[in-house]
Amino acid sequence: MAQRDDLDWVELRASLRRQARRLTGDSEEAEDLVQECLEVLLRKGEAIVRPEAAAWCRTVLLNLHRQRLRRAWYQRVTVVAAPDDPGWNPWQQVDERLEVEALLDSLAEPRRRVTREFYFGGASIAQIARQEQRPEGTIKRWLHESREGMRMALQADETARPRAYAYGTNWLDDARKALAQALQQAGYQAVWEALPEAGTPPADVALFVLGEQIADRTGLEIMLIIRATPAIAATPVLLFGPARQTAILAAWQAGADAYLTDPTSPDLLPLLRKLQASSAT
Repeated sequence: MAQRDDLDWVELRASLRRQARRLTGDSEEAEDLVQECLEVLLRKGEAIVRPEAAAWCRTVLLNLHRQRLRRAWYQRVTVVAAPDDPGWNPWQQVDERLEVEALLDSLAEPRRRVTREFYFGGASIAQIARQEQRPEGTIKRWLHESREGMRMALQADETARPRAYAYGTNWLDDARKALAQALQQAGYQAVWEALPEAGTPPADVALFVLGEQIADRTGLEIMLIIRATPAIAATPVLLFGPARQTAILAAWQAGADAYLTDPTSPDLLPLLRKLQASSAT
């Protein structure tokens, strides 16, 4: 009987351990992270034994590490007693703070530094002025301009953004939330709709985002319909699918502009920004 070319779990564990040590800088924490990652992988069963799944495993490890950082960050900056309401979700506060952090990162120096010092560092305008060696009036102007820039970014007219139509019936809530957030941060207006009965997506679209399964069809089938429809044939398509090499190859051959296996992948936002930039030129 021919021996199946399965994933080398010994080599995978060693590779994950090296990656975890680089991420955490601590051998014990790295081992805990690897163990948690392997538990996730083992729950996948038969679907995660092929050699090409190693890259997906590394992505799982990275996502688990980011979740740990997120929880640790929340515990550091917020001390809130959970109310009696069982539906209370503290992560909303974290997501709002992370959104503010992203807006701060978009500011140019020294406005970014000044805004952080004033609103999060507790420094006064006089202290910042001495530190920056600038008049207090300049610091006040920078703070005002930063506030206005962030306010305008938060209140940007959604209808002015290019529309990204997302189709998928197999996404979990976390995956859908991650995709919606990434689309917004990349400058798209996310539109969630069921596929029209005729099976042909609309034409007023800047980007199609297709899940692995869309009702009774696959994302690959819908992409082939898009490429065969003249009005939308040139519209960029981001396709989500399995990590199998055959599936990835089929996506590229069919004309996918981008392919990912997980909507929570850290590669999603940079990829969406690249697609947005290329379509704008």
